[in-house]
Amino acid sequence: MWEVIQSSFRKTVQRDTTRTEFLVLTMFASNFIGIVFCRSLHFQFYCWYYHAVPFLLFQNERVPVLGKLMLFAGLEFTWSYCLDPVEGTSTPLSSIVLQITHALMLISLWYSKPVERGVVVVVKEESVKSMGSNKKKEQ
Repeated sequence: MWEVIQSSFRKTVQRDTTRTEFLVLTMFASNFIGIVFCRSLHFQFYCWYYHAVPFLLFQNERVPVLGKLMLFAGLEFTWSYCLDPVEGTSTPLSSIVLQITHALMLISLWYSKPVERGVVVVVKEESVKSMGSNKKKEQ
C-alpha cells in the first residue's frame, strides 16, 4: 500500500484549468438561469446565487467594470434595501430593478467569450527534487 502511495507522488501531475472553469461556469450559469425564470422569488433565493454573481459578471470582458458594479449594486439594492419595511416583501420598484438587472446579466452571459484554454501545469519528479536541492544549497 505504501509503495502505491509513494509512486503516485512521483507521477507527472497535469491540471487543466479549462475543465475547472467550464464546470464552475456551467453550474453557476445554470443556477442563475433557473432563478431568472422562476415564477416567484423569495429572499432566501438570493443566497443561492449571491456568491456566484461576481464570477458571472466578470465573464464578459466587453462590459466596463463600472457597469458590472452597478449591476451588483442593483441586486444588492433589490434584495436588501428595497423591500417593504413592514412585511419584508418585494415592492413594485424592487421587482422592476431585479428583472432589469437579471435580464442585463443574462444578456451579458450570452454574449461573453467562451472559456479559453487554460495553462497546463506539469510537475515532474526531477523538478521537485531539484527544488529541494536548491534550498539545501542556499542554507
